Amino acid sequence: MKNDAQEANLKHFLLLIAVLAAPGVACGQETKSNPPQVMKNGPVYPEKLVRENATGQVKMMFDIDKTGHTVNCQVVSSTNPEFNASALDHCRRQRYAPATVKGVPVVEHHHQTTVNFSLDN
Repeated sequence: MKNDAQEANLKHFLLLIAVLAAPGVACGQETKSNPPQVMKNGPVYPEKLVRENATGQVKMMFDIDKTGHTVNCQVVSSTNPEFNASALDHCRRQRYAPATVKGVPVVEHHHQTTVNFSLDN
C-alpha cells in the first residue's frame, strides 16, 4: 500500500515539474504567429502595368515592431520585378496588432506575406 501512495506522490511531483518546466504553456503564453492585421489597404497598381494588363505576385518578409509597425520590409521573390517598389511601399504602410508574450509587446521577426497584383479584383 505504501508503494501505491509513493507512486501517486511521485506522479504528482513529476506533473508539477513538467508544468513548471513549460511556463509558456502553463501560464498561457500568447503566441507570436499570425498577428491580426489592423490596416488593410491594397497596394498601388502601377499605371504602366495597368495599361499592359500585367499581373504578378511579390513575396515579402518583414518584422513587426512592438507598436505594430512593419520594419525591414524585403522582397523575397517576385513574378514581375516591376511590382516590387509598389509592394515594398504597401508593406511599409501596413499595421498589425503587436505580438505579445505574457501580455508584453514583442518584436516579431521574419513575418511573411504575398502581395497579389490582379486586375480582376
